[in-house]
Amino acid sequence: MKNALGLVALLTLAVGAALLVGGNQASVTFFWSPYRMDVSLNLFLLLTAFLFLIMHLAWRALGGLFELPREARRWRLRQQERAMHAALLSAQNQWMAGRYLRARSLALAAIEHEHNLSRLQDPSDTAAAHAVEVRHLAHLVVAECAHALQDRALREQHAQLALAAAAELPAVGTTQAVAQDAVYLNAARWSLVDREPTTAMLWLAKLPLGSVRRTVALRLKLKAARLSQDHRVALETARLLAKHGAFAAEPARSLVRGLLQSVVGDCHDQGQLLKVWQGLDRSEQSMPELAVHAAQRLLAVQGDPGLALTWIHPVWRNWVQSLEPWPVALSTAVTEVIEQALQRQAPNTQWLTWVEQARAAMPRHLEFQYLAGMVCLQHGLWGKAQQMLAPIANQLDSPALKRKALSALATLAEQRADPEAALKFWKQSAAS
Repeated sequence: MKNALGLVALLTLAVGAALLVGGNQASVTFFWSPYRMDVSLNLFLLLTAFLFLIMHLAWRALGGLFELPREARRWRLRQQERAMHAALLSAQNQWMAGRYLRARSLALAAIEHEHNLSRLQDPSDTAAAHAVEVRHLAHLVVAECAHALQDRALREQHAQLALAAAAELPAVGTTQAVAQDAVYLNAARWSLVDREPTTAMLWLAKLPLGSVRRTVALRLKLKAARLSQDHRVALETARLLAKHGAFAAEPARSLVRGLLQSVVGDCHDQGQLLKVWQGLDRSEQSMPELAVHAAQRLLAVQGDPGLALTWIHPVWRNWVQSLEPWPVALSTAVTEVIEQALQRQAPNTQWLTWVEQARAAMPRHLEFQYLAGMVCLQHGLWGKAQQMLAPIANQLDSPALKRKALSALATLAEQRADPEAALKFWKQSAAS
């Protein structure tokens, strides 16, 4: 439709021009004393249009001639800009490929191209796209390569230059903040590789509040805290990472459990232990390894054995009700904690009842029978203790429990005035 309308308009214009020119009898007279020249109006119009075209073309040619130096400078600027971007992309590729020397050379070349570009530019020129960002990334690539090549002086120098380049970026939006965060996070990672957790923490402290809660920052903070043996900070960080889903469920549980055990191990009196225990949620208090470790630590600092039994009681209940056998190390630890706590206080008939019920319910469970024998021994039930310990003393999987059972049998033999049996059990205890 547009083509048809254009054709109609062209034909209309051609017809109008033909009617005007074909029947035009006018003329134009030029006087130049003493001469006179007459030309037709059609020729005059044609010559005028031709002269206008010639002058227009001459003016454009003259303008293009005067524009040549500026166009040449613009061409040089474009070449520098292209070389700058190409050098940075090549440097990143070489760095990721592990060719650090070549990547460093290319990144330094990108910085040089950016410097030449800024030197060649005039205030009237349009600024090169992303020139400062390219310089910032090039300095980071040089720092990364220097870190890989163990050149700490060059790494620190270009990290500071990258920070200076980030400060030149526009503060509007997130460009400047993101560039600064990149330097802080990479510097913290480098410090951790150098095993300098204090320096890593200082770099992480420079992050804004929103950035410090990112997963990558939390991971770095966790590594730094664990490296510096700051178990409380590591525990808080691990909990945040587990909450954000940074780890799978089981690894997160294992990590938190290990850090909780380290925090408990750092306590040196009952007050500290009680404060830590009260700060745990119910799911953490129900962890068998943690409850056992807390009770062991409480007994080690001469704390209240009744409190240790209170902490270990949920674990004992789960152990009794468990249908699957527990690991030998864990079951041995639970048995030893209960035994030590009961020995440090007056005879407890309630625990005697619980242990006897567990032994009666599972007579083949050697740890229950051992614990029942030791509790009976504490309560002065020597015959019953002898009856329970004698059959299972040499069958216990744990060397520690086996040694204690044989020592108890030797003590009972001495009380019965049976030196031969006592000597036999003492020898077996020493050999186990």
